[in-house]
Amino acid sequence: MRKVQVSVTVDGDINKALYILRNKFNKEGLKNEITKNRFYEKPSEARRRKAMKLQRKFRNN
Repeated sequence: MRKVQVSVTVDGDINKALYILRNKFNKEGLKNEITKNRFYEKPSEARRRKAMKLQRKFRNN
């Protein structure tokens, strides 16, 4: 897991710092990584999920 760091100045706004932190999380994909690794996924389930994702991708195009 990567470290994400946001510095807040003495007279800085905490809401602005939280906004920046959320944006960094989303840009680096940490939110998706955390939700994906929340529970153990068997290798067969991972292959099945990836195959279904590809099928949806080609079906929608």
